[in-house]
Amino acid sequence: DTRSVDVSDELKDKLIQRTITQKILWFKQKKPEIYSKTAVFASTDSYITKKLVDRFLITPSTAAYYPYSVSEYSWDKELASDLGLEIEKFPEIVMPGEKIGTLESKIAEELGLPTDLDVIMGVGDQQASAVGLGVIEPYKIKATTGTGTFVDVVVDEPYFEYYEPTTHMFILPFLKEGSWLLEAVIPGTGALLRWFRDNFAKEEVEQAKKENKDPYDLITAKASEIPPTSEKLIVIPMFSFGRGVMSGLSFAHTKYHIARAILESNGYSIRFFLDMIADSFELELGDIIIDGGGAKSDVWNQIIADITNKKLLRTHAVEDAGALGAAILASVGTGIHGSLEEAISKMIKITKEYTPNNELFSKYDELYDTFQELMLSAAAGLEV
Repeated sequence: DTRSVDVSDELKDKLIQRTITQKILWFKQKKPEIYSKTAVFASTDSYITKKLVDRFLITPSTAAYYPYSVSEYSWDKELASDLGLEIEKFPEIVMPGEKIGTLESKIAEELGLPTDLDVIMGVGDQQASAVGLGVIEPYKIKATTGTGTFVDVVVDEPYFEYYEPTTHMFILPFLKEGSWLLEAVIPGTGALLRWFRDNFAKEEVEQAKKENKDPYDLITAKASEIPPTSEKLIVIPMFSFGRGVMSGLSFAHTKYHIARAILESNGYSIRFFLDMIADSFELELGDIIIDGGGAKSDVWNQIIADITNKKLLRTHAVEDAGALGAAILASVGTGIHGSLEEAISKMIKITKEYTPNNELFSKYDELYDTFQELMLSAAAGLEV
């Protein structure tokens, strides 16, 4: 829903990425009779908590999409007042892992569950993924590669308020006051590999059907045979807020060079944001814990390790870290475990490590400045 609202330029800047606020404001301006009759403007998760325990509830990470001060962990009364919105029309905020009630009898009957079942508050997807990877302490890193890639670093101070448009980075409330997730989003990484599969890998798709294999395994196996740096072919996967870029293409390149360059683009992108975070906020960052569909690929993981020059750690919950994070919160909220640290130590296992190859890092490093220039230009929507 991209319908716009009428606000000053100053307020418009404060509404960037606050999508729920924009929708509420649209109702107030365009449908005032609906706004005045509305008791609560509920997000999807607060609608679900209403069904489960008869309370409209959200966590601070979802409240960030409302007029909410991420840095203060409280409603932004000044912003709400400037917009003419009433905080009373927003859901109640509770912290992740908090017991919010017992399951409503009608819902319990519909779901076939006990009526005395405790309901524990979850958290946003990337926050849950971080918990499910054991990334809860300051300066720990996780990278989730799916349709896009999310790079998250736990920090103990808010470096800006919610969203920084020039870098496309967020800072979001995490598990408790005094803890935040600094998040960079790289749109289109996994989607770009899917685009390659659908348009250039029909042969591999057919072969995978015959051999009962995943076509991505066949594609990445062929990509692994291409020399690192894809013989100076660079891809920028900026399909969400700018056009993608393919630079250095020559007649010597094959479709598998493009496939490898797509894999490498994710490694370059992760390094790009980690370097930006480390330099901007003077942080020392260590190993990267990974999850998501992309993390199933040994080839892709090794490429990321070689480009970032960081060790990658993969857990047993490759594609289920978010669900595991929710289970960890539930285990603490119900008293099964005494703390998050205890739950994490018993519920998460590192199953594989990827150590960077220094020689290959040096080769990738020679192209990194070119990648940065292309990345910045694409993000700004400039011609390159």
